[in-house]
Amino acid sequence: RCAYCKHLGATIKCCEEKCTHIYHYPCAAGAGTFQDFNNFTLLCPDHIDQAPLRSKEEANCAVCDSPGDLLDQLFCTTCGQHYHGMCLDIRVTPIKRAGWQCPDCKVCQNCKQSGEDNKMLVCDTCDKGYHTFCLQPVMDSVPTNGWKCKNCRVCAECGTRISSQWHHNCLMCDSCYRQQDNLPCPLCEKSPYPNLQKERLHCHMCKRWIHIGCDKPPDNELDIHLKEYICSLCKHSDVDQEHTQMCEMMETEQLLPEVDTEMENIDSKDIGNKKPL
Repeated sequence: RCAYCKHLGATIKCCEEKCTHIYHYPCAAGAGTFQDFNNFTLLCPDHIDQAPLRSKEEANCAVCDSPGDLLDQLFCTTCGQHYHGMCLDIRVTPIKRAGWQCPDCKVCQNCKQSGEDNKMLVCDTCDKGYHTFCLQPVMDSVPTNGWKCKNCRVCAECGTRISSQWHHNCLMCDSCYRQQDNLPCPLCEKSPYPNLQKERLHCHMCKRWIHIGCDKPPDNELDIHLKEYICSLCKHSDVDQEHTQMCEMMETEQLLPEVDTEMENIDSKDIGNKKPL
């Protein structure tokens, strides 16, 4: 079975002799494996640190010419070169890894041709390219606020993938847009400026629109917040809930009988850690 998708039919094995991980070809990229195009070898994420020794210069990033963080590398499925996501200013995800093409190899997914770079749209989610004139309907210009291809468009409110028109960087279908835009900003209770997309953020928890001026993140975190933003009201609500749960746990522990001091101590694991945004 494929170590990534868990389905049958996987044939590409990790070249570490004792490793049992095997993958389908598309899954190998999504899983973050290291692939040596010239030697037709693969290393799973557990053994990826062997890449510089096994593949020498082939493990280097085409931009910085060093292996660096191998788990942050993207593998071009066309030319076989490796690129750090950091070197290309790309946030590496499994969706981007699958079928990824480097800037020199990227082609339009519709006409399968390169060129016309000034008219090539790149999807914010999968990083695949599309010519503006190959889309249906044809787009007259390249959007300045980001764009998502039809395969990656999902309404953040209702989950639909089909809509006659999309809004707010393809985060909301037309039906939900007409309903949500009538709601005021929950922090100032004023209109969220429906015609000024740059002036507001969409909370991924309460699904409301908030003025950037009401809850502005640090400038160096603004790009991240645009995709993963959680408003201050939801953050405080989450913290209050955690505090209540912690207090309840402490009260419960105080009611428990004392344990014999000669019994073996058992270290408790921290189960409250959260991955930072």
